[in-house]
Amino acid sequence: MIKFFRRTRQNLLAEGKTGKYLKYAIGEILLVVIGILIAIQINNFQEQSIEDSREQAILKQLRAEFNSNLNQLDSKIALRNDVMNDLEDCLHYFAVQEVPSDSLLTAKLSALMLPLTFDPIQNELVGSGKIQLIKNIELKTLLTNWASDVHQLREVEQIYVDYFSNSIIPFFNRTGTARNIIKSFWSDSTRTSYLMEEYDRKEPNFVNSSIAPTSVSLLNNAELEGLISMGYALNITNSYESQGLRKRINEILRLIEIEIKE
Repeated sequence: MIKFFRRTRQNLLAEGKTGKYLKYAIGEILLVVIGILIAIQINNFQEQSIEDSREQAILKQLRAEFNSNLNQLDSKIALRNDVMNDLEDCLHYFAVQEVPSDSLLTAKLSALMLPLTFDPIQNELVGSGKIQLIKNIELKTLLTNWASDVHQLREVEQIYVDYFSNSIIPFFNRTGTARNIIKSFWSDSTRTSYLMEEYDRKEPNFVNSSIAPTSVSLLNNAELEGLISMGYALNITNSYESQGLRKRINEILRLIEIEIKE
């Protein structure tokens, strides 16, 4: 093709057709420029197509991860609601100074043995720079803030974990209630499911303690009432934070669904 153009120009010059030569040269330059522009456009299209494919792969991965995070968080929220219901019942027993049975009070008190924490899948999207492939600015902002949102929930959850270790467990050990409460806790599959898979779960071979305090004495223990009240308050705080994070996850998933092209 290049030889053809060169031969044509040479023939025009040889024939003294300068005007036609100039027009032909200009036309040839335009063809070359158009060819270059088309090549650039094709290259840009190919690069954009590659970036779009990478973005779609990232979005689908994020959708799977945040759905998993949502399922875990919903499970923790449901368990925490059960804990708060049991602690409300305990506070009611203190208010009326009556409980149907020692075993029921023990079962309700075992709710204090569940320091729930959220452990989401941590995506390295922000640190890797791949987040720049996501075009939706609002989604990108939410993903950038995700780590700090999780950290905020973990901070309030850690307060209960510390309270559980430093106050609740020592009280149960000191008052001789630990054995019966542990037995009650492990007999409740709803609570132990949080700790392990179904096939791993095995209830410890406990029998009730013969020296544990009665419900009458426990309902007159001001320290226990304070432990229940504080545990209840901390779980309420954690529940509010969890619900806030749940809304954030749902908003992220909503934006992801908008951007995914199935």
